[in-house]
Amino acid sequence: GGLGLALLGLAATGGILYRRGIEARRHLTANTCPLCLGVDHLELLPDYARSGVPGSVDVVQCKNVISEEPYEECDYTFMDVYRPLQKLCFPTLGVPQAGKTHWLTMLYWELNRGNYPRSIRFEKTRSQRSEDYDVIVEEILNSRIGTAATQRDRIPHPLVFNFQDCDRWGRSNMLVNIFDYSGEVTSDMGVEDYRRRRALEGDGFFFFIDPTYPSEPQAKALADFREDVRLVRGLRAGKRVRIPVALCIPKIDVLAGQSYALPDGGDAIARFYDDLGKIDPTGQSMTTRVLEARSRLTARLTDTIWPGWQIERQIHDLFGGRYLFFPLTPVGLDGRGETDLSLRTTSPFGLLEPLIWPACVLGGLAI
Repeated sequence: GGLGLALLGLAATGGILYRRGIEARRHLTANTCPLCLGVDHLELLPDYARSGVPGSVDVVQCKNVISEEPYEECDYTFMDVYRPLQKLCFPTLGVPQAGKTHWLTMLYWELNRGNYPRSIRFEKTRSQRSEDYDVIVEEILNSRIGTAATQRDRIPHPLVFNFQDCDRWGRSNMLVNIFDYSGEVTSDMGVEDYRRRRALEGDGFFFFIDPTYPSEPQAKALADFREDVRLVRGLRAGKRVRIPVALCIPKIDVLAGQSYALPDGGDAIARFYDDLGKIDPTGQSMTTRVLEARSRLTARLTDTIWPGWQIERQIHDLFGGRYLFFPLTPVGLDGRGETDLSLRTTSPFGLLEPLIWPACVLGGLAI
């Protein structure tokens, strides 16, 4: 009888602790600002309505002070209905002019057109950045104007995506917040700057490596990124962090026009294009097998683009196997080598994969 009572007491205690843990996690999720990660600084603004009718939509605003000198409050606002959802935060990192904003803009355009797998559902989430990207999409598609430099004076407001899968064993619903940081945050700022520290506290990373840019400054940026992640997260040498890193290789449509493609690298670039088309002839599959095959193909090409740069070794030392290469182009693979957007037909390739993969790894999103 005593043994039975002891076991019953242990089971009851475990159940109570489990329930408390769940409640604590829900409280933390609902009261954490996705912009500054401040906890318990959200205040309800019931009279604020995006529709223009006071009281129609409840909105919360973060009142956290993120910098004393210069003084700066977060002031990030989002709709109260999204507070219980899991919020994943991913920054875009890489040297200036690597194509981060162009990728994110065309990704936003593709999702709004319904170009995503049938296994997931997507809903546009109105945010303080979505209207800005509507304007940029208009400039790229109609005016054929490239994206301007990203502002660096504060933590950028995220572009927010609401995803839900169709898994019969339990649906996952999450908000994916993408922070489009300027290239200077990667190349010039140290870990003492609060904007860089916030970028390094992401749930995962989109690190852009520009195939039209020399390897030396990008190798330094990747090494600094690796070191600063250790410092921000308090990791000792030799320890690894379980965070996914999408190594994005943009502008693959202009590889054929680069110096390394002629004359010795021409065959390697041509084979890359041919093999890339063979991996997924339909261009519609987004399985793990397809993503890993594209990653291996791109990893082999890096020796042609940046001879002697051991990218995988740099990233593997800290993140282990949680990284993949993602070849992509916001413009398309037609008209390879042409840099004038007015002469190109927009047909993006590989935009959604870098976003879906870390969401699957961290949030359980099933594709």
